Amino acid sequence: MCTTNKTRKWLPRADLIRIIKNLTDKMLAEIRCADVVIGPDPKTVHKIGKALFGNLCRLFGSAEALQEVLESQDTADNALVIRALKTCLTVPAPKKNVFVRFFSSVGCFGLNSL
Repeated sequence: MCTTNKTRKWLPRADLIRIIKNLTDKMLAEIRCADVVIGPDPKTVHKIGKALFGNLCRLFGSAEALQEVLESQDTADNALVIRALKTCLTVPAPKKNVFVRFFSSVGCFGLNSL
C-alpha cells in the first residue's frame, strides 16, 4: 500500500502501477517526442509537473477527485488528462517582456544593496 501526498488516500501498489502504465501507454501513443518543447532540466520538469497537477485539480475539482478519475480508467477522463499533459509539454512558455530580458542579461547592478 502507498499513499499520494496530496490526497492522503491509501492505494494498493498494484493499482498505482496499473494507473501509471495505462497513462504512459496512452501518452506515448498520443504525444510525439518531436513535439515536446521542454528540456530535461529538473527544475523545468518539476514546474511542469506542478502546473499539470494544478490544472488537473481545477479541472476535476480536487486532488481526491483526480485520484478517483485515474483509478476509474474512464477513457473520456483519461483523454482529458492526456490532453492536459500534451498542452503542458508542447506549448512553449510565454516569452518574458523586453525589460525583464534586458535586466536579466546585464545583471542586477547592485539592486540587492538598496
